[in-house]
Amino acid sequence: MAKKTMEMDMEKEGGGLGRFLVIATPILFTLVLIGAIIMLFNVNLRNTMFNTLDKIPVVKNLVPSADNSSSADPATNQAESTAATVDQLKQQLSDAQKTSTDQAKQIQELKSELNSKSGTTGNGTSGTTDTTTTGNTSAGSTSSSTTQTAQDKQLKNLASVYSNMTAAKAAAIMQNMTTDEQVLIFSKMNAESQAGILQKMDPKAAAVTSLALKNATPASLAAMQAAAANEKPVQQKTVTKLDTAAMAQTFTTMPATSAASLLLQTAKVSQTKAIQVLNNLDDATRAGILSAMSTQDPAATAQIVNRLLGN
Repeated sequence: MAKKTMEMDMEKEGGGLGRFLVIATPILFTLVLIGAIIMLFNVNLRNTMFNTLDKIPVVKNLVPSADNSSSADPATNQAESTAATVDQLKQQLSDAQKTSTDQAKQIQELKSELNSKSGTTGNGTSGTTDTTTTGNTSAGSTSSSTTQTAQDKQLKNLASVYSNMTAAKAAAIMQNMTTDEQVLIFSKMNAESQAGILQKMDPKAAAVTSLALKNATPASLAAMQAAAANEKPVQQKTVTKLDTAAMAQTFTTMPATSAASLLLQTAKVSQTKAIQVLNNLDDATRAGILSAMSTQDPAATAQIVNRLLGN
C-alpha cells in the first residue's frame, strides 16, 4: 500500500517536470537563437559580451577575446590589409626616392670630377691657360699647314708653266732666280723637263743647280719652302736699262718679221747690241728672225751674221 502511494507520488513529480521541460525547452532554444543572431550581427553587443567574459577567470580561456572577434570581421581585416599595403607602398616609394637622390648625387659628383680633370670648369688659371695654349697651337699648326699646301700648289702650277714653255725661254727666266728657288721648281718637274731646261742654262749655273737638286731631300725641300714662304718680298729697284737676256726674251715673244725689222734698225745704230741679242736667242728663234732679216735687208743681215760668226 505504502509502495503504491510512493509510486504515485513519483509519477506526479515526473509528470510535472516533463511538462515544464516541454514548455521551457522551446523558449530556451528561442532565446539562445535570438542571442546568437544578435551577437552575430551586433558587433558592439558581441564585443561587450566578449569583454565581460574575458573578466571571468575560467571562462575567458574558453571563449575568444573581443580583439580576436573583432579581427575576425572581414571588413576589419580588409581595412587592416589595405592600410598595411598602403604603408608598404609608402615605404617602397620612400626607398625609391632615396635611391634616386643618391644616384643623382653620384652622377653630379662624377660630372664634377670629370670636369675638374678636363679643366673645363672652375676658375682655375691652369685650366684656362692650357685651353688657350692648346687652341693657339692648334690654330698655328692649321695655319702653317694651309700655307704650305697653298705654296706647294703654286709651285706645281709654276713648274707646269715652265715645262710647257720652250727650254730656252724657261732657262733664261730661271737663271735670274736663286738656287733654292730653282731647286724648288725643278723638284716639281719630271726628269725630261729638267734636262731640257738645264741644257739651255749657263753651264756653271746649271752645274750648281744640278748639284743642289741632287742633294735635295724632302726635309731640305720643306725647309726651303718654309723659308720662301716667310721671306718678305724685296722691293725691286727701278731699272732704267734692260739686260741682254731680257731683251732676247722680248724678241723671242715677238713675231719673226717684227723682230727682224727692229733688229735691223738696232744694227744701224749699234751692230754690237743686235749681235748680243741674237747670241741670247735659242736656235729656232734666231733662225726665224735671221730668215726674216735676210728677206728685208740681205746686205745688213750678211754683215750681222759675219760678225755673229766672228764672235
